[in-house]
Amino acid sequence: MTLIHIVYKFLPFKNLFVALIILCSFKHLPKVLKSYYIQNMNHPISSNIMTQNIFGDWSSSNNLKIQQNPFPHVVIDDFLDVEIVNKINNFFPSVDNKWISYIHYNEKKFGLSDPQFIPENILELINELSSKEFCNKLSDIIGIKGLVADPLLEGGGLHQTFRGGFLNIHSDFSVHPRNHNLKRQINLLLYFNKDWLPEYYGELELWDESLEKCHVKIAPQFNRCVIFKTDEKSFHGSPIPLNCPENVSRKSIALYYYTNELKNPVSGYTNYRTRKGDGKNGILIFLDNKLLHVYSFLRNKMDLKDSLVSRFLRIFK
Repeated sequence: MTLIHIVYKFLPFKNLFVALIILCSFKHLPKVLKSYYIQNMNHPISSNIMTQNIFGDWSSSNNLKIQQNPFPHVVIDDFLDVEIVNKINNFFPSVDNKWISYIHYNEKKFGLSDPQFIPENILELINELSSKEFCNKLSDIIGIKGLVADPLLEGGGLHQTFRGGFLNIHSDFSVHPRNHNLKRQINLLLYFNKDWLPEYYGELELWDESLEKCHVKIAPQFNRCVIFKTDEKSFHGSPIPLNCPENVSRKSIALYYYTNELKNPVSGYTNYRTRKGDGKNGILIFLDNKLLHVYSFLRNKMDLKDSLVSRFLRIFK
């Protein structure tokens, strides 16, 4: 008789003991079972706000044109119905200790991806944009079949950047950190910045593969949606520090879409790159990028959460 059998025999709360064993062993479940859990979990969302067509006129039009330079992307103004977008904007939360601090040499912004802290009305919108129907619409727009949303909102969710904040030019991580069968394909960015002025900066910049030239700059205007193909050559960012007033922030919802691959795709981490004109800063961009690769490797292997590291990074806010 093993030690665990002896303990179990004399334990008064046997059901509790079994439950704890099952709970503690969850992280050791085969990857297939864990993958199934991640893929099938849903946000606990009600339907108070989504009782009508939530989209603007574009949804009934066939005039959307995908731009190919420097990589496939489309800009949709008046993305949401006016009433809906104003309701969502009113519920957009302020940054507090529930937000993740993305603060290091290559970026300075805040993110909120835990559904339990996202306001219900915004979760309803995210749920709508994660539905099978919308994923199919997105597949038709961008030309990639079989797109699925990420219920865990890894790296996505709500984003806010304040005065002095920025995001250096980079390509995105290519494989879902928790489900390695999911290959990242599409980014959707939806902006909530009323009365945003050009002198605030904050444009989304799209660069070519050689990082010789910025081909497109997109202002983060209210109710503007940007959808683009993301891979190891899709370099983008918002590298110029914001010049907005202290009481103003650059707000957005970021959602990422994947395809479920039969064979695990090759994993790539977020890759920050230097541009002409970065000068001596290029060395620090390179070193910070390498440190982030080490962190990403450990996070994926040890199932770490960004919120843990955020507690340390927050001291630099």
